[in-house]
Amino acid sequence: MLQIDPCETACMNVFKPAEWTGLRWLSAGLLGIMSSGPFFIHQMHQFSRNGLLPNERNWFLGWLICGWIFSILTLYVITWHLTPFLYQLGHQFQSGVGLHAKYDATESLSLAIGLSWLFLTAFLSFSALVFASKFHLLNSENADWWRLRVYGLTILMTWAILPPASPGVWIATAAAVIVVLEFISQPLMNQRPLLSNEINEIMDEEGGIRRMLMIDCHCDGGMQACSSTSGIGHFSSLGICQNPTERDRLLETIRSASPTDIIISGCDGEPLPISLKDNLALLKVQYRGLDLMRVHASRTETCIYPMLDKDVQLASLVSPWSRNKAFENVLEVMQDHPEIEFLYSPNVLPFGTYLNPNQSFIRADFTPDEINRLSALGCNLQELR
Repeated sequence: MLQIDPCETACMNVFKPAEWTGLRWLSAGLLGIMSSGPFFIHQMHQFSRNGLLPNERNWFLGWLICGWIFSILTLYVITWHLTPFLYQLGHQFQSGVGLHAKYDATESLSLAIGLSWLFLTAFLSFSALVFASKFHLLNSENADWWRLRVYGLTILMTWAILPPASPGVWIATAAAVIVVLEFISQPLMNQRPLLSNEINEIMDEEGGIRRMLMIDCHCDGGMQACSSTSGIGHFSSLGICQNPTERDRLLETIRSASPTDIIISGCDGEPLPISLKDNLALLKVQYRGLDLMRVHASRTETCIYPMLDKDVQLASLVSPWSRNKAFENVLEVMQDHPEIEFLYSPNVLPFGTYLNPNQSFIRADFTPDEINRLSALGCNLQELR
């Protein structure tokens, strides 16, 4: 109180003892919450970490720590500097017009605390959006979801912290805070989703829109990295099946990029954990694999074109592309590599098959007309029996 008292001789009076007692308890409670901030942050993080995805955990922890530090700075600056300065200006004006100074200690302290909470609420709202943008949780597609929750809580907190003696002020204050937040957060709200620029929308035979995402799974060191493909998103992982953190990263990427299909490089999708398959089903994402681990296991020497196995297996996929489009894709890959002998079979590569560096395998069932066309164009094709 001495800090915010503008008079040389004390002119603060307690006109409402009951409210003054409650305000002192409130001040003590706020100071207690701030002083126990590290313990509170630790407990909140431990409680919520298992239910959040990696970027959500980083966002929540960063927001809590930043909010705690800024709350201490805000309380110090407003209580020790801003509020005394404003009260001093008001006292000088009042003394200049000849009024006798008698101030209500309860209202003065309540205004200082309310002002501190107002600045803190605005900062916490803005920092929530900043951290959400930094960790790729906020983008143009879910900006309205963030607006509804962040701005809604901001309005509620503004209504709760302003003094009840001025019921009309909180509406104007809340509106001003929301306008300022919306203005300064526009660059954050207009960000494109993660991988959105890499993924092209494809129309399947039924007219549905499909978005493809390649999962470049290294299978715990058993697979070499695959290059990205134009129009298809690329997600690199050390190993999905054995690493829960990598599965969380994958689910987070799927939720952000919104693919309809994922293509796994190493396997055919069957070894995926049941929990991940269930999550993909809930997200309405189809999965399949190129089964490149089986192809690479049939080699003792790498192919003269390291990415050819991936390219030809990807080209032979039928859905979402039509069969005719898949055939054209395979034909294009073959014509680009006339020196390669392509072995094909409608089934998986048989165990014990040996592939030379100038050979590659295609899992496809060509019709006689398609085989004749490939042969006529000079493609080196041989059926694997």
